[in-house]
Amino acid sequence: MIGEFADAFCIIVWNSHHSHSPRREGDTFIPHTQRPKQGVRIECWIRRRLHKIGQSKIEQDTIRYDTIQQRRLMEEESITEKLADVGTKILHYLDFEFDRSAGTIFVTGGHGSMSYRVASRLLNAGFPSVRVGALHADEMSDLNKLGAEVADFSWSNDETYAKALNGAKSVFCTTPHHEGWDKEFELFLEACQQAEVKHIVKMSFYHANKPADELQEVPLVKLHGECDKKLMQSGIAYTIVAASHLMSNPLVYQIKNLQDDKTPAKLYGASAGRAVNYVSPNDVAETAVRALLAPKDHVDKVYSLTGPVPIKEDEVAALLGKFMNKPVMYVDQPIEFFEMEEKRSGDPSWLVEDLVSLEKMKASGHEGYISFLSTDFENICGHKAETFEDYLANIDTMSPREKALAA
Repeated sequence: MIGEFADAFCIIVWNSHHSHSPRREGDTFIPHTQRPKQGVRIECWIRRRLHKIGQSKIEQDTIRYDTIQQRRLMEEESITEKLADVGTKILHYLDFEFDRSAGTIFVTGGHGSMSYRVASRLLNAGFPSVRVGALHADEMSDLNKLGAEVADFSWSNDETYAKALNGAKSVFCTTPHHEGWDKEFELFLEACQQAEVKHIVKMSFYHANKPADELQEVPLVKLHGECDKKLMQSGIAYTIVAASHLMSNPLVYQIKNLQDDKTPAKLYGASAGRAVNYVSPNDVAETAVRALLAPKDHVDKVYSLTGPVPIKEDEVAALLGKFMNKPVMYVDQPIEFFEMEEKRSGDPSWLVEDLVSLEKMKASGHEGYISFLSTDFENICGHKAETFEDYLANIDTMSPREKALAA
């Protein structure tokens, strides 16, 4: 009890002894030699206690500081680990330094297979501010649960652009595929300039930026090239990811045929038995995420992404059959018959022209050449591109529309 009282008394003395308050007028300082002898022992005892308490307080402060620093380091390590998880759904770790000033990232068309992948990777990585644009916000509940802000956004309504872009520093842009989409992109680009967006990562088509390439005969490819050029001239930092045919395309664009109860389900095309180059949307998403999270490494770059090997459409049908656990047969139609069937289906003329041109490109056989392959993905990400089998095996990374066809 006496010891506790003495400690309390000494703490009071310690605090007053180390106070920065000035000495009051009239206070008298008594030199040690003039003090009463009986007080000398008390003073020495107090000084020893003060020294011990002082040391204890210093040690406690040091421990407290070290604890705070350790907690802060643990939090930073946790964040770093989460950020390193971007892309781990495809079993590969990112090996670049995350740019913490990337700001809010706006992702257009959250319903699409590419936008969904990019947004989910950013959110699963713990990126703090991801905004997803969607026409029907209620359909984005899964991304919303992961922490995404969902903004009303429609390519067909330019009045939604400004609010969706408000405060965004970076944009991942996948353009729609409907008539007049290139004009809408121009308006969207103007809105990005007004919103002072700093960086745009845009999806494009393989060789869209090569005017002399035969792919320019495809209207879709040519329009992408024109839009890419406008982006390059906009004054906004850009990264253009130009991909060949996405492996998700057969699932997304022929979903009605594949869901047909008839056996076998049909996959239609006009590739004339030629090999086609498909690229995994997982690889495209990983490239885009790297560009978004480390923009300084990818500013003003155009990347061409292809799959590792070409594959024939009947092989694709067989793989889809395993994926869906039902027989799928590829029906290779003469190009004239394919065009007639597309027109008969009620598709608008602009879409028929795009689809027919793409099938003609496949039938040319050029996608089967080694010269068609690009090493950009491997150079950027440090590992090999996914095969069609790899893509179908990674169900967890798929958009809801793709998952709906899984067995």
